[in-house]
Amino acid sequence: MGSPHQEELKKYEMPNAFECQKKMGYRQMRLPLQVTSMGDAFKLNGYRTGYHGKWHFGNADGRGLPHDHGFEISIGATNLGAVQSHFYPYTNPNAYKQNPPPPMPERSDGTYMADQLTDEAIGTIKTFKNDPFLVVLAHYAVHVPIEAPEDLVGPYTKKRKLLNATDQFTHDHGAVYRTSQDHAGYGGMMTAVDNSLGRVMQALKDMGLDKNTTVVFTSDNGGLASSIKEKNMPDIPTTNHPYRHGKTWLYEGGIRVPLIVHAPDRKPVEGGESAFLTTGTDMYPTLLDLAGLPLQPNDHVDGISFAEAVTTNMDGAVRGGPLFWHFAVAPDQKLGRGQPACSAVLEGRWKLLDFYTEGKGGKRELYDIRNDPYEKNNVSKENPEITRRMFIKIKEWRRTWADEKFYEKEMKKGDDGICVAPEGMRI
Repeated sequence: MGSPHQEELKKYEMPNAFECQKKMGYRQMRLPLQVTSMGDAFKLNGYRTGYHGKWHFGNADGRGLPHDHGFEISIGATNLGAVQSHFYPYTNPNAYKQNPPPPMPERSDGTYMADQLTDEAIGTIKTFKNDPFLVVLAHYAVHVPIEAPEDLVGPYTKKRKLLNATDQFTHDHGAVYRTSQDHAGYGGMMTAVDNSLGRVMQALKDMGLDKNTTVVFTSDNGGLASSIKEKNMPDIPTTNHPYRHGKTWLYEGGIRVPLIVHAPDRKPVEGGESAFLTTGTDMYPTLLDLAGLPLQPNDHVDGISFAEAVTTNMDGAVRGGPLFWHFAVAPDQKLGRGQPACSAVLEGRWKLLDFYTEGKGGKRELYDIRNDPYEKNNVSKENPEITRRMFIKIKEWRRTWADEKFYEKEMKKGDDGICVAPEGMRI
């Protein structure tokens, strides 16, 4: 998971990138120890706690990792957001910068990371099975480098050849983005994650825990689908089509993700799907609620429990307030995926994107997400009052959460600024 999303999951305040980077910077992304994070809350309520995989916070020296935030078992967690190889020993001698591999128990060469993390998580569940527990399995997949075992990639390679598939892409908003879902390596990685979930569910059943264990499956953002250069498209692994764009963009392809909640002690919502609007900040209070534990409103400041939506088809408007997103890029920059700086607000059926560095005074796009989820028709000109009202909400949110001048100043410092990613780090 990327840094703002990791922040929202663990600290449970709104993931405004400016404020997140102002407080911590990419160099020292740490949660203050005085924050009662999700691991702390469950541990304080008598739960055994284990974390496995991607953490993407803390320091290279080991400070600020899961052990410091309520998890008694921590396996494979580092301050880095990606591995250099998904095969043991999880290093790549040809990498531009040699980052240390995640701390994992020794395995034979060629062991696949997703398989080992699944083994470790199931082992932790076995250790905890006689007690209430919270176990987090945060895969480094699906993420670059795009690698998977050949027995998983092979079927997709054959299918691509059989279909005579070629990379399909289109141009949009100054970037190129993929519209064909036919990357064999990506298919292999997705299968590995799917297999992992199946193994965890089977393990719970084998241990007699499947009737009283809540399982949540989700992701941080849409798949990597765009590039600023057309020649890079063979390396762009996926598409979120028919949703627009993907990772780092605030169109639906970048922020709409799967969220599956299996709560065997509750009657599932009719039809299996709820229209309730939710975001990562809601996960902390929701899991406490589903576990029957007291909420911690002073800690999950911006999150609300969506436990009721697990059993009831609730309309998104009942949330009672808007959702915000922000992706910060310096005014004169675009990252390799082509996206400019942007803020977005979603309230009920309406979504406004504010590309605030484009042109004089920024560029705004308004979409009726309920009737146009693929964001094909910008209706800002037809709805000037709605556009104005929602733009005011974005400006007020940025004013209270962000320090734009601070961020721009730090970005201009280059490698000396706290908001710049370390050399060789993939964001």
